[in-house]
Amino acid sequence: MTLFVDFAILYELYYYQNKIMIHSIKIKNFFSIKEEQIISFEVDDNVPDSDIYTKSLDKRISRLNLFVGGNGAGKTNAMRAFSFIHWFITGPRQIINNKVNLPYMTWFQKDDKNDSMELEITFSIKNIEYVYRIHFFHSQLIKEELISRSKKEERYTSTTLFSKVRSKNDEVQISGKYKIEGSIIKDGNLEKVANGGVFQSAFLSVIQQLANTFGIQEYQDILSYFQKISITTELLPTGQLNNMPIINLFLLKQDNNKNLYEKVKNILRDFDLGFDSFNGDIKDVGNGNFEVKDLLEIHNLEGKIYRNPMNYSSNGTRKLFYIIHQILWSVENRVPCIIDEFDTYLHYSIIEKIIDLVNVEENLQLIISSHNHLIMNKIDKYQLFLVEKNNLQTEVYRLDSIKNLRNTDNFFLNYISGKYGAINNI
Repeated sequence: MTLFVDFAILYELYYYQNKIMIHSIKIKNFFSIKEEQIISFEVDDNVPDSDIYTKSLDKRISRLNLFVGGNGAGKTNAMRAFSFIHWFITGPRQIINNKVNLPYMTWFQKDDKNDSMELEITFSIKNIEYVYRIHFFHSQLIKEELISRSKKEERYTSTTLFSKVRSKNDEVQISGKYKIEGSIIKDGNLEKVANGGVFQSAFLSVIQQLANTFGIQEYQDILSYFQKISITTELLPTGQLNNMPIINLFLLKQDNNKNLYEKVKNILRDFDLGFDSFNGDIKDVGNGNFEVKDLLEIHNLEGKIYRNPMNYSSNGTRKLFYIIHQILWSVENRVPCIIDEFDTYLHYSIIEKIIDLVNVEENLQLIISSHNHLIMNKIDKYQLFLVEKNNLQTEVYRLDSIKNLRNTDNFFLNYISGKYGAINNI
């Protein structure tokens, strides 16, 4: 008997099962966002076939998504929703009490637990769709849930993996497949930890601490996913440009991840920045902190080598280190890349090249905000999100929600003329 193997089918199974994508995010009572905003990157079968859309389960997901709007409209606040979820899952290892100031604000929350801050993100890993939601009342966590959805024999099943809910009387209810007092965790150790105060910390981070004891692989996969997601803001609280991507790049070189290091170097060289390479030293200053020492641009002028400190480079040059490293890191790890103020300091020709790079890197999902509205003509109406503020409240809507709009329209000209809204009234 001859065995035929369809390698195309095998590749498709591997490719889609290992693709990691964000499907949507819901935001309520978060900074300037009062009413629930559902931001979906899913598109239906009516959207034309293109490599910029990818499959996840039975859904098509946009790999490139752009947020535009006037200054102060709330684009950064939408980006902060991704950042807060990332921080909560991967950051708090210690007990968070009600007196701690969490990294979010709400302008509209009333003194009523029914009026909570609510975030919900839907994502897929290994051909399973997950919904993760958290609710906060000021600094108090009042709900955390994780639900999975998978397909077996043409049928979809949903499972609550865990649920933690704090009632108005401060009673804690814990349930789900991996509930703390459940059959998987039998000795009660985790139950004592949780009821002792770790309710305020993300359950996923607690699982990581006890992974060697309980070995719940599904949680570890999800936690690893969020740890690798690249979510960045451009400026530090001091207003200075963030040098961490440059530091990370040299740490990768020291850790023998020279493949990524060389890719970044080659792309930067191709952007005609005027230098052939770069080099420098990273100093470990303790407690997981590093600082750049002697970061240099290397120029080759008629066979003579010149080394110039990168401190004298323009913000645009340093920003390219920031952008390219983050994008290629995401490609290599097959995780989304989320960048606020993506275009600042960059020439449009370079922005075009980066967008073209996203189009061909099938493992990448890029979610960005920008004020360079020429980008709008590089994407479809299903990939463009308009951010507008009315009565101090941020609203987000996808361009295809506007009737009688075609993909062949000049989105840039229509937008700057005010046809779509989401501009400053000056």
